[in-house]
Formats: sequence, structure tokens, C-alpha cells
Amino acid sequence: MEHARFIEAGPVPRDGTVVDSTWRYVNVNGGPDRRFNNNARLPVLLYGRLLLRSHSGLNLVWDASQAPLVHAMANALHRCTAARPPMFRP
Repeated sequence: MEHARFIEAGPVPRDGTVVDSTWRYVNVNGGPDRRFNNNARLPVLLYGRLLLRSHSGLNLVWDASQAPLVHAMANALHRCTAARPPMFRP
């Protein structure tokens, strides 16, 4: 489980956490690029990222707008895999 900052160009999820904002076109100093008259301010959201990997090469990445729920899901999955009988472990 880790956190990811994501710039939303479309609709913002209702349950998302806005942590910052940026411009669609950014100048070198971090401000808005004045060459573009349609330079919108975009929200930066904090997402939870769940990474699942297997020994056989399967890699899954899930991003969700509720970071605490992703953390709870990772803990639940960890408890499930730790409770499996040894005969089912790879």
C-alpha cells in the first residue's frame, strides 16, 4: 500500500481528498503559463495505491480515491494470506 498524487483533469470524485492544485500548462517557475488563455487550475488528489504481485509474474495496481480504505483492504488481504494453511502456499 502506498499513496499517489494524481492530477484530475476531469470530474473530481466526491470522496476524494484534494491536497494541492496545479495549472494545465505550467511555467518553469511553477506558475501558470500566460501564453495559454484557457489555462485551467487543476486539483491534485491523494489516492491510495494497492500493489499486488505474485511469484508467477502477475502485477496488479489499483488506485482508489479513499486512501484509508485501501490501507484497510491491504491489511485484510495480508491477514487472509497469513492465515492460509501451509499446503496452499506457493
